[in-house]
Amino acid sequence: MNNRNGNKLKMYKAVESLCTANATAWNGVPAFAAAFGNFTAKVAVLDQLVLNQDVSIVGVKDVKDQERGETADLAHKVASALRVLGKNTANKSLLALLHFPDSDLHYRGSATTLKLMSRVKDAAVQHAAVLVDYGIAQWHIDDLVQRVDHLSLTFGTTRNAIVDRGKTTELITETIRDIDGLLKRELDLLVEVLKTDYHEFALSYQKAREIVDLHGKKHKPGDAPAA
Repeated sequence: MNNRNGNKLKMYKAVESLCTANATAWNGVPAFAAAFGNFTAKVAVLDQLVLNQDVSIVGVKDVKDQERGETADLAHKVASALRVLGKNTANKSLLALLHFPDSDLHYRGSATTLKLMSRVKDAAVQHAAVLVDYGIAQWHIDDLVQRVDHLSLTFGTTRNAIVDRGKTTELITETIRDIDGLLKRELDLLVEVLKTDYHEFALSYQKAREIVDLHGKKHKPGDAPAA
């Protein structure tokens, strides 16, 4: 959630708390009670959406970064042995296949990373019988095969999490639009109806409706957002 919407959520919570604490001012007005009920329900939905957005990708990204680092380290080890093998046997095809900086295993995009790791994995499987002389045992190769295959699945999970986060962001925008509509077209107007009999409540409501940005500036309902 961006800062503007985060400040809006704080404003919604302030309005909710104020109206709940001053129920005696409006509980005799069914239209206000109905509008406030819809408002609080929408705020609860927004709260859950924000929570979902915050946790949707954090854990997945941590797992992806850890798996990528561990797999890249193992691929680097195996690739180093393969390069020596290629040099010793004058295998130009093998040397050309592994002609890339090892930093690419860590820092390139997911598609390129998997492509390079798969090169190392396939070459290791092909030359497994002789790699033992270069410090690479069969279990190293088996481990690399398993890790590369699993990392491919993890990258896919991360992409799905990003898509889910995008959908959640869209829902947050729609929910905020709905809440703003409830405030401007119903609650704000009904507070004006109550203003004569409950002047202090109306003033407190107007104050709660102000949005404070990161620079400490206050914006009344309908004001343009801060740049």
